[in-house]
Amino acid sequence: MHFAHLQHLLKKSIMKIGFALLFFLFAIKGFAQSADNTSSFNTSNIYYRALAEYIDFSKQNSNKVFNKTSDTIYIENKTSITDRILTDYKKTTFSIISGIEIMNLLKREKSFILYSIFPLTFSKGEFSVSFVPFFVKKGKKRKSLSYINTGNYKVVFAFENNTFHFLRVEVWGI
Repeated sequence: MHFAHLQHLLKKSIMKIGFALLFFLFAIKGFAQSADNTSSFNTSNIYYRALAEYIDFSKQNSNKVFNKTSDTIYIENKTSITDRILTDYKKTTFSIISGIEIMNLLKREKSFILYSIFPLTFSKGEFSVSFVPFFVKKGKKRKSLSYINTGNYKVVFAFENNTFHFLRVEVWGI
């Protein structure tokens, strides 16, 4: 009887620990879902917000920033990042392009700026989205492309009360 009773207590303890662990994991997952807006398809999407903040920054500093924003910003297709970005902000259209679309655009245009967006990062208590506007033109060899780095932009956010708050735009490079 003693062994059966110990077995029952052990089983009961394991179940309690298991339920507590499951509860803990769901609590963490629930918070992560409320904190993560990279998959939102609305104006709270962090990549969309970073582009919007960059456009506002660029318009305010148009004489200081090498790349003035245009009516259309071409963005390199990176499915996990770009598939949830809204298609416009104020008077600027976001056009997500890749491969053949880049080549087709170069048939119509001599060159253009293609933005490459990088995943959300966290450093020193701040979140940021970085991107590089590449000057794209046809390469010297047939069907080749030339990508020229025009600098790097980092849009920095604080995260408080389950919301990203814009802090600043940092300009690196050229």
